[in-house]
Amino acid sequence: MARSSVPAHTCPSCLAPLVEIRLGDELTLRSCSRCDSRFWTRGDRSIDLDGVLTTVSEGDRGRRPMRAVR
Repeated sequence: MARSSVPAHTCPSCLAPLVEIRLGDELTLRSCSRCDSRFWTRGDRSIDLDGVLTTVSEGDRGRRPMRAVR
């Protein structure tokens, strides 16, 4: 079955329900508990893990570094 013909809330590999986790306004992780597949999107476009890491690292600019709590 083609990935685009499967609803966004259904795993394209095994057709099980997906868990959706949104990270900010741009990134979404869809995860399947049955077959352990992971799918990342930025907006409406699929992206690979390198794209996720680039987006996350660019978003951290301008933030203060975390400090250790004593």
